[in-house]
Amino acid sequence: YLGKVLGFQFLGYIGWAKKWAEAPIRIIMDNINRILFPLFSRLQREKQKLTRLVEKAIFYQSLFIVPATFGLVLTMDKFIQIIPKYLRWQPALPLFYLFCLSALFSSYSTPFINLLNGLGQVKISFYFMIFWTALTWILTPLLTKTYSLYGFPFTLIILSSTFLLVIQQAKKYLEFQVIKNVFPAFISSCLMVAATNLSFRLPFNLTLTLLVAILIGIITYGLTLLLIFKVNLFEEIKLLLNKNG
Repeated sequence: YLGKVLGFQFLGYIGWAKKWAEAPIRIIMDNINRILFPLFSRLQREKQKLTRLVEKAIFYQSLFIVPATFGLVLTMDKFIQIIPKYLRWQPALPLFYLFCLSALFSSYSTPFINLLNGLGQVKISFYFMIFWTALTWILTPLLTKTYSLYGFPFTLIILSSTFLLVIQQAKKYLEFQVIKNVFPAFISSCLMVAATNLSFRLPFNLTLTLLVAILIGIITYGLTLLLIFKVNLFEEIKLLLNKNG
């Protein structure tokens, strides 16, 4: 449909932007989801342990996806300038930013859909799938007609914002804290963005500036977590790798 209405050049922009915006989710969430569902099923009768598991999942997800998404938004235009063959994707950057927002929102639906499935509430998950499918078919043509190239990303932002409804449903079956487990990653990522932005003013060539800025951003993120929230990023990574191993 989009190729027919927008043309294949614009469809290419959408495909490129969506692929890169969702890269952190594909890499991070696929690994997290692989271990979550069986654990949710196994612990469905042990509410306290399940609550701790859900909150830990939210924490780890936020710990990696939030800074990765913020970092991509901040640096993608620089990467495009550095890599000559990517210059043709520069018109797709606004789409990329919109898809990053929708990807970040939608990442918070997945663990709770897994939770509902693990708790035996498959019917609720199924209803959400029907709802999202119907909304996609309704909104995509309407918003594409109104906003042209930006109609589809606007559709995904609306769809992904329903993660709040998924959380609301999940909380009917289990009490857990969301904001408390997202807050450290969010604040640390904001400070990372500020430090990285300042680093872009360094008087180096673009490639070196980008590398230094990324390094400063990572250090800022890690130090903020450690000094303000008492979270050792490297210890958390080691702990997560050991659990996966």
